[in-house]
Amino acid sequence: MTSLVGWIGSGGRAAPRRPLVRRARPVIGLAGVVALALATGACSSSSATDAAPPGSTTLGTTDPAQWVERQVPVNGTTIAVTCKGSGAKTVVLVSGLGEDGASTWGASAVPDLVARDTRVCRYDRPGLGASGPATAPPTVATQVADLAALVSSGAIPAPVVAVGQGYGTLVVRMFARDHLRSLAGIVLVDPPVALLPEAVPDGLSPGQLAEYQALPAIDASFGDFGSGKLPPPPLPSIVVIHTDLAPLPPDAPAGAPRVPAPTTEPVATGATVPGSAPATAAPSGTVVGTGGGLVPAASVTPEQRRIAQQQLARKSPYGSFVVVDGSGAYVQYWKPEAVADAVRRVLADPRGTR
Repeated sequence: MTSLVGWIGSGGRAAPRRPLVRRARPVIGLAGVVALALATGACSSSSATDAAPPGSTTLGTTDPAQWVERQVPVNGTTIAVTCKGSGAKTVVLVSGLGEDGASTWGASAVPDLVARDTRVCRYDRPGLGASGPATAPPTVATQVADLAALVSSGAIPAPVVAVGQGYGTLVVRMFARDHLRSLAGIVLVDPPVALLPEAVPDGLSPGQLAEYQALPAIDASFGDFGSGKLPPPPLPSIVVIHTDLAPLPPDAPAGAPRVPAPTTEPVATGATVPGSAPATAAPSGTVVGTGGGLVPAASVTPEQRRIAQQQLARKSPYGSFVVVDGSGAYVQYWKPEAVADAVRRVLADPRGTR
């Protein structure tokens, strides 16, 4: 739940009054007014909403009321970035495992709902969607570096509210740790607290296959993503989780992700999950959590998963935990307004302003 930090006042002592000083108001003539208006117009016309980073290619309109796609050169390849809206903060949507920005987010109502309030950007990681091929094997660290390059280039203007789903929450959390100054807050939708499923679906593109093939290395060090070692940042942070329905609703649009068959996986948390017993070695089917506890896969229950995700939210001094009833893992397709509301709460929170 949200942690609140109180400020202590001045102890009730009245501050001394300062003498009233009247200052003469400067007089601006007509020429000055015209010059000021021209200067203001020049500044607004070169805002971050319309400015393209050097070397990028803009496809289609540059109207902030429409979705605008840019191909941005990053780390030896190009990354497709699609944005809409304008505002002081940018919401960046980070996609799930083997998914481009359009399938995880673009086919849901969330981007358009949030774009009513501020700038929203989604992007395709290298090897996915409309982006160029990856120049290195995909890891969470390399994907964080790509996102950081997009932010530093201005393709995704800072400060950002980073919103991740599933696997994308790992990228968001590591980005928050390494690039805190660029951040205004985070929203984590169904953050994994278990080993990611390594079963590879059929019909994957080379880029999707590369992300799945990187999973064994990620799972081998999954304890590094426990809430103790990689807590949310000291900024507004909301963890949104689902109840136990199917990942996608029956009426999910055609552009929604392809969901692999469900598997039973162990849970890794920042502390021992209730009901688990510590051990000296990790037997098959368990993973070492950052708190030293081992959680057998067979003992994991929906309640234990919920507790582990709630522990993650509590690791931030400004963390909130939201359970969306009547939804599955892709909450943005079941209850898009619930996800959009969480994003709006982070956007409006003054503690995210630096």
